[in-house]
Amino acid sequence: MDPKQIEALIRKCLHGEATDEEQQLLNSYLEQVSRNKLPISEDRLSDMKHESWTQLQQQFSEKELPQYNKGSKRWLWIAAATVVFVLITGLLFLQTPEVEKQLLSAKKESADTVVYPAADKAYLMLANGGTIDLETPENAQKEISQQLEANINIAHGMISFGNTAKNNEAVESYQTLIVPAGATYKLTLPDGTRVCMNAASSIKFPLAFEKNRRLVEMDGEAYFEVTKDKDRPFIIKSRRQEVKVLGTSFNLTDFADDKSSKTTLVEGSVEITNLKNNQKLHMKPGEQTIVGDQFRKLKVDPSTYIAWKNGYFDFTESKSLVDIMKQIERWYAVKVIFINPNENRVWSGKIKRNMTLNELVGQLNFAGIKCKIENRTTIKNLIIQ
Repeated sequence: MDPKQIEALIRKCLHGEATDEEQQLLNSYLEQVSRNKLPISEDRLSDMKHESWTQLQQQFSEKELPQYNKGSKRWLWIAAATVVFVLITGLLFLQTPEVEKQLLSAKKESADTVVYPAADKAYLMLANGGTIDLETPENAQKEISQQLEANINIAHGMISFGNTAKNNEAVESYQTLIVPAGATYKLTLPDGTRVCMNAASSIKFPLAFEKNRRLVEMDGEAYFEVTKDKDRPFIIKSRRQEVKVLGTSFNLTDFADDKSSKTTLVEGSVEITNLKNNQKLHMKPGEQTIVGDQFRKLKVDPSTYIAWKNGYFDFTESKSLVDIMKQIERWYAVKVIFINPNENRVWSGKIKRNMTLNELVGQLNFAGIKCKIENRTTIKNLIIQ
């Protein structure tokens, strides 16, 4: 509505001429003042405030007030005029420079403290050492095509490498996809293998695979759907283990700040090699291997460990709060600080990964885990009490 329409509607309400619909429209409009400045000058608002007060005084100046009747038109418009008076008074208060400055400051502070979940973001580090930001697909596609002779397609949140001529240069040309904390990304390798990368992870791969094997190196967490090729096993090297497959689906977690690495098999078969002592284990679907102080295999529900790629944090199996917060740190790109250096609580639950950290903090507090977000210039801290 323009200023004249607003003023006309206010006057109709003050004189008892507005319909119920018009009254509701005005009330709804005026209630937005905390978010949008009303396009009427302060002088005009002051005049209308005085007019509304005069109208109310006239109605209540009689010696005997009329008996209250819910259906009385007179009482209805007196109530409406009272609402308008109060709202106009609020407008004058809200639109003073001091209050307006405070509101803007509060809005900025509120916006600054909202921590959003991970977004589609990654960097491609080329074999020559150059790094390309993939956030804007069109620009990244152009920049990569100028530096690499490869069949590459970039879409929002995904990069695909097609078949490239198997020459020595292509086989030896290793690129690294880097997914920072607070981000996620998808990758299709030259053989068609699909990889879903979790936050704070990276994968190193060639433009073309060798004749007898398909070798990649990974750090962090990723879910693999490996294209079958009986003549060329797919091999993943991480910090603590080597995973060898022909064609299968599995989740691999191996972060530097974790005590162990985990491989969870969804379908197919996998051979795990402990790089510390070269011991091997063979896996079947529904099994998980752990490589750390011990090298062991156990039965698990794979859905719990691949929930992250389907939009959930799944802590239904009770987990250490310290381990849970490592995932929170990576996903929201924050620093978690425990007030108790000997924190040993456990927690279980299933949470959507698309909520803001602020919403998650609310849920944790409700569950009895007291925490708060602390603003810092370079990074936000999550304080666990």
